[in-house]
Amino acid sequence: MASKTNQPKSMNVFKFTSIFLGSLITIWSSAAILSGLAQVNWQVSELLRQYLIAVGLMQEFHTLTDFYTHIKGVEYIIAVLFLGTFRHFMGTLINRPRKWRQINQGKNNEKRAWPVHTGQAFFYCFPATNLCS
Repeated sequence: MASKTNQPKSMNVFKFTSIFLGSLITIWSSAAILSGLAQVNWQVSELLRQYLIAVGLMQEFHTLTDFYTHIKGVEYIIAVLFLGTFRHFMGTLINRPRKWRQINQGKNNEKRAWPVHTGQAFFYCFPATNLCS
């Protein structure tokens, strides 16, 4: 015979309250999305465009100078992110253990180019040309 565990009454009230509030929020958000789609003639892309403009993630530019200033700002952000990522990437490659040479062989032990570390420099070693040490 299965025994029924006695849960406190407050736990049951919390469980049912959270289910009720979750259902209420789901119904409200579905109604908001459907009414928004109905206003823009069921075009999802237009609804997303209006949302991005409303929250400030997308702007309408009235002059070429506004547009160019925005593009240059985005370009500088991308450049700084690239430089930081590149520095981290190269630091990871330079500090890689030398065991990586043996691990980086292909299937059936065919030879492939692998990195060779010489001090702080980073070179590729090509076995077919006897440039490796």
